[in-house]
Amino acid sequence: MVFVAVTMITAVEVSAESGSTSESRSPSVRATELIEALRSSAKAPSVQAAVARGGRIVYSKAIGIADVEEKTKATPETVYNIGSISKVITAVAVTQLIEAGKVKLSDPVQKFVPEFPDKGAPITVWNLLTHTSGIRGYRIHDFPGDDWAVNHRHYSSIEEAIGIFKNDPLLFRPGKYYFYSSYAVDLLQGVVERASSLPFGEYLEEHIFSPAGMTRSGLDVAGQRAPDRAYGYELRKGKLVRADVEDVSYKYASGGMVSTAADLVRLGIALNHGKLLDSKARALMWSPQLPVVHRFRKGRRPAIERFHQGLLWRLVDRPHGRTFVYMCGTINGFNGCLLDYTKEDLVGAMTVNLEAGGYRPVEGLVAIFRQEK
Repeated sequence: MVFVAVTMITAVEVSAESGSTSESRSPSVRATELIEALRSSAKAPSVQAAVARGGRIVYSKAIGIADVEEKTKATPETVYNIGSISKVITAVAVTQLIEAGKVKLSDPVQKFVPEFPDKGAPITVWNLLTHTSGIRGYRIHDFPGDDWAVNHRHYSSIEEAIGIFKNDPLLFRPGKYYFYSSYAVDLLQGVVERASSLPFGEYLEEHIFSPAGMTRSGLDVAGQRAPDRAYGYELRKGKLVRADVEDVSYKYASGGMVSTAADLVRLGIALNHGKLLDSKARALMWSPQLPVVHRFRKGRRPAIERFHQGLLWRLVDRPHGRTFVYMCGTINGFNGCLLDYTKEDLVGAMTVNLEAGGYRPVEGLVAIFRQEK
């Protein structure tokens, strides 16, 4: 069903870009039709979406059900798990500390997380920010229980959490290949905490969420579920089943945050308008870091990815100079995506409480508002 949803939205996007969409319907109406179509084709309980243009939110909408069992409707204020979108929020935090002179890209990870053992080759902050560290990714037996993402223990600190992977050998010498590793990004929590002398959640609140006006965003701390909170769902034999709630204390930096679509576009606004980083630091974060992204594949020739790798952000080139940066995330019955046309100051985001979506639907959504006169 995910592929059906993405294909359908691509058609809507082409229509919006070509100008063939009926001018009798407002951009907001067309945007709502688009997210309704995504929800219907993916069989998702709810979709939440927002768009900002020129530093102002011009669209914010939620449709469907946030909690199927309780029949609770989704609203623009409903909080969703955002999975790996957390990574780019972490990237902003680290880049702020680079701007402040407290962190260097060339710093070895052990400067901030001495509990991480030496691997015989230096792993730098840059390696962590570009997925070139050689640190492995998830394995099925990492966590106890029948499902790899369920029933693992609570971790009280990043130093404790890295015990999952810290003693495992590297996949390759740092810097040689690209390999997407959430575990590597988790180490950046330790970088932020040691460099700032603040707990990770406090740093994010003080330096990112509050300045950006992201009042519905934070860490997904087990046992602290907000009342206006969506639940994630899976399709099993065509039926919606609530996904298990995961304790994400081992991966706050890489996939352990919650937010709303509107808050995510507020992040884009704050970045585009210099509220979180100056222009030099922002350019560093959004500039291609690798000449070519050669993805490591054990025992096979590396694959070449079609995106450019920034500091955790991905960059995609489109015709007419419409390059954008983005990040998407999937976690336990949720999918979300944040997309920012930085030169156009045009930002879009979607959150879905089903593992369906991707950045193509957000491209289609944003295209509708680009054309508005």
